[in-house]
Amino acid sequence: MIKCAIFDLDGTLVNSMEYWSIVPSEYLKQNGIEVDDSKALSDKFLSMSLLESSKYFIDKYKFNKTVEEVAQEIDKVMEHYYLNFVEVKKGIKPLLELFYKNSVKMAIATATDKFLVEEVLTKLGIRKYFDFIITSTEVGSSKKNPLIYEKCAEHFNAKYEESIIFEDLPYGIISGKSVGFHTVGIYDEPSAHLQDKIKENAELYFEEFSMESIDKIKTTFELKEKKNKKLSTIIVSIILALVVCSLLYYRLVPHKLSLVVPARNIESVEILYYDDGVHCGKIADEHMDEFKTMLKNATYILTFSNQYKYASVCEVLIHYQNNSYKGFGGHYLSTLINPRLCYEMNFDIYKAIKMLDETTIIDCDYNYLNNKIESSKK
Repeated sequence: MIKCAIFDLDGTLVNSMEYWSIVPSEYLKQNGIEVDDSKALSDKFLSMSLLESSKYFIDKYKFNKTVEEVAQEIDKVMEHYYLNFVEVKKGIKPLLELFYKNSVKMAIATATDKFLVEEVLTKLGIRKYFDFIITSTEVGSSKKNPLIYEKCAEHFNAKYEESIIFEDLPYGIISGKSVGFHTVGIYDEPSAHLQDKIKENAELYFEEFSMESIDKIKTTFELKEKKNKKLSTIIVSIILALVVCSLLYYRLVPHKLSLVVPARNIESVEILYYDDGVHCGKIADEHMDEFKTMLKNATYILTFSNQYKYASVCEVLIHYQNNSYKGFGGHYLSTLINPRLCYEMNFDIYKAIKMLDETTIIDCDYNYLNNKIESSKK
């Protein structure tokens, strides 16, 4: 099981080695020194840590400076290239996503000073993937010594055989392999002359991180494209919260009656009431607007009940212009949502009785309105 992926920065994650190759000559030129063989100088420079190369310059060219001062000046030359020219190498982001989705911790082990690493990773938008950054300066040796990789594994509490090193130069691959790390070599143009040595020592080797090479890494190290469990959990939680809120809403909050009983296109309204018997009358025409307003402002309350059918008697029967009827009253009436989820009308029936046309009031029995309700269903 892979727990840790350790990446070199320059030439592996970013295309910066071509710029590092010209830095030593450019730095010496800024100090008035012309170099005869810039290629040989570059190879020597890249094989050492920054402090080692700074000491080399001081010894060879007799600079009256400290090692730290020379290192800072070299960094300043390279910072310009990092911030203006360096880019992420092809295929790196999908590879980082693969490790991220598999909960593989990622580190950077580099000879470049940390502030430059932070700057370029942030600029390129890949800083979030790396939990640990360590430099050759911090460990006090170049990558010819596997100590820098051992520090990464130790940081993540991972065994060497649970860790992968990604490098574009043979020195790190050889030292990491010598103590048991998995190794992956990647081609980089400035070090093309060293590729045979990389292939000879790396467990895997790629000219670039294409989808095919990423699949090869997945197969070799038994990685899988895992779903984002955190996102799935959030989505499920939101859905459950919406369901609970909906149930509470329908259980506790009164709803407008107009959602159930429309107040438009009413032709007539009949009221059933009890006064020493059962009586029925129609709302007077002059009170119809007032009744509609009262109807619009009325509410019904959803509740749980064991009653499954319409109540035996409705107190209000509305006759619409399309010959349909709608009845309601103070009893519990079942809804279409759930036979146990019912509504109780909150309607001032006594105020409605005062709106009746006295000439329409008649005595009736309980079946009078029920028959009209049944006929409206047909």
